[in-house]
Amino acid sequence: FEVTAYSMAEGSGCGLTKSGTVPQLNYTIAVDPEVIPLGSILVVDGIDYVAEDVGALVKGRVVDIYVESTEAALEHGRQKHEVFIKRNTP
Repeated sequence: FEVTAYSMAEGSGCGLTKSGTVPQLNYTIAVDPEVIPLGSILVVDGIDYVAEDVGALVKGRVVDIYVESTEAALEHGRQKHEVFIKRNTP
């Protein structure tokens, strides 16, 4: 998978995920719901994430990890990682 990062920058919406939750560090990940259903648990680099959000650029085999700031997201950039589906929610 291609792994990117995002933050809830000031002025970028209501601050809630597509699931209606407040995004959390080392927990929230955005997915393409046509590939991975919301609510699924994914493992990236040994960390369990919950698919709680979607994004306009999150299509296909791309996931977007929530981070604390725009600077952290830019520093993360685009990376290739193995992503494991621990539990797939229908």
